[in-house]
Amino acid sequence: MFNLFLRAVAETSKAITKIHKYLATEIGFALQLQTASEAVEFHPHIHCLIPAGGLSFDGERWVPCQHGFVPARVLASRFRRLFLSAMRKAFRKLDFFGRLNRLHDFPVFDDHLNAANGKTGTSISGRQSKVRNGFFST
Repeated sequence: MFNLFLRAVAETSKAITKIHKYLATEIGFALQLQTASEAVEFHPHIHCLIPAGGLSFDGERWVPCQHGFVPARVLASRFRRLFLSAMRKAFRKLDFFGRLNRLHDFPVFDDHLNAANGKTGTSISGRQSKVRNGFFST
């Protein structure tokens, strides 16, 4: 499950920044998966370290971001679509226990994902990013 989570974040970042409207570059980044909150409760989330720009497609020059990174709603929408699609594809490989046991039935699982698709902003920080020392930070 965590692998799906990390891949969806990576694919979202790479795909969105290739779009000319946002950056039109190849970017690199570092991802850190954390599985607990400060209160040590199960709360998987990913921290991303993303430079404030990227390499041009020919690899010859650095292209700085002009107007911040990418709007959070754009990232959230793309991430949600990729992650939920990966979850559906992985359904037969997933095991469910305890109160999630009912998700073994694909129609129930699919309904659960459809309900999650309607939620907004749960995976992307809505705070404005600022460039500090060549990296985005919130």
